[in-house]
Parts: sequence; C-alpha cells; structure tokens
Amino acid sequence: MSGERVVPDRSAIVADLERGRREFHQLAQTVNQRDWFYRDLTISDFSIGELLAHTQRNLALAPSQVEAARHERSLWRLPHWAFNPLRLLGARWSAWRSSPQNITEKYDEAHAALLRKLETIKDDEWQHGAYFYDQGYWTVAFIFRHQSEHVAEHAATVRRLLASKRARRFGYS
Repeated sequence: MSGERVVPDRSAIVADLERGRREFHQLAQTVNQRDWFYRDLTISDFSIGELLAHTQRNLALAPSQVEAARHERSLWRLPHWAFNPLRLLGARWSAWRSSPQNITEKYDEAHAALLRKLETIKDDEWQHGAYFYDQGYWTVAFIFRHQSEHVAEHAATVRRLLASKRARRFGYS
C-alpha cells in the first residue's frame, strides 16, 4: 500500500546485529598474525586483515551513516571506479592500525555505538535515506539491516582466503 510506513521491529534489529557480532567474533578467533596480511588476488583484492578491518570500520561508520540518512544527506556519492580505490586504501590503513588481538574489541565498541544510535530512531525516520558511496540509495532501515549482511559477505571471503592459505601451505593450490 502506497504511503504506508513500515516500522521495523527493534528487537529483531538488535538480534540481527548480535548475530553479526557473534559471526565476526567467531571468524576473528580463527585468524592469527601470520594470516592477517595474507592475500590471494584470485579471491579478493583485500587481505584477510583488510577484510576484517573494513567490516569493523563499516560498522563504526554506521552511526554517522544513519545520521546522514535520517537527514537525507548523501555521503561520498562517487562512481565505483572512483570510490573502490578509496575503500581499499581505507581498509589497508585500518588493517595496519589493527590486529587479530584488537579487532573484536574495536568491533564491540562500534556495535555498542550503533545500538545507542538505534535507540534514537523515531518511527517516522526509518524510510528516510540518502545516496552512499558507490552503493546507491540507503534508508535508515537498510543501514541497520545491512550490517549483519556485510559481516556474512566478508566472512565468506575470509574463509575462502584461509582455505587458500592452508592449501598453499600444504601444496594443494
């Protein structure tokens, strides 16, 4: 029905964010310092640590993304060819400033900040949105929903990278 506002279930959002947090923790616990900068360009332009740092950094940016979306202010609206190198550089910088030992702590800080932001969302703000990066139009609701999807997407790539590293170590590549 046109014009009908859909108000997401906040407890479902919290459960979804918590599911993403658990998945991130489980994944990060499988990574050691020797894995951190491993990269296989046939799988990803990002190293294992860069993917984890990128995922954590994205969560840390989510409260400001929500704030921009609720006020319908676009952020870094660029074409993919222009933004993707910036994304990769940001991930590399974040990975150099992080480690397998502190990435979950950083994730938890970002997670807590996003939960605090969730408490401030009014029922009429969920469908507010703006254009973000090279990704298109994001609503406030999408930004919250996207977090666990983002973890799952990059967790799958990290697992493939870890399998590739182990296969190479044993001569199976």
